[in-house]
Amino acid sequence: MKNINKGLSLLEIIISLGLIATILATIIYISINVYNNETRLNQNVDYIINILNIAKQKSIIQEKNQQWGVILKNNATTADYIQLFYNQPLATSIERTFILDQNINFVNIPTNSTKIIIFEKLKGKTTSTNIEISFGQTKKNIMINTSGLIFATSSL
Repeated sequence: MKNINKGLSLLEIIISLGLIATILATIIYISINVYNNETRLNQNVDYIINILNIAKQKSIIQEKNQQWGVILKNNATTADYIQLFYNQPLATSIERTFILDQNINFVNIPTNSTKIIIFEKLKGKTTSTNIEISFGQTKKNIMINTSGLIFATSSL
């Protein structure tokens, strides 16, 4: 008489469940990393927008009877940073330096270069500009229009 096996052995079921669990764990790990990267990037975008708004408000109220602005620095060796300054972007007028998280980079500012944004006194206007930052593959844009409105958008 022939022995016909119509089911799966316990070993086959355990191996199948192990493979499914490994695949699910990999998917969850990747999803958590993407979420963490987006969260870190969003926190830094909010940080930059807050610093830009501080410079704008200080210009509007004419703190120290000066116009205010920021210097965005794309550093090759250390973390990128932002400096809040008044009057002209000279070392003597730097009010404060804000360092971004490690691996958060200014994309549209060449390495070891700066971008200067100055807000007009009383009105807070500036030239229209775009700041693109990234963390890994995730990118965000910070837009500033000529009236001084500052907002974030996602990069495609």
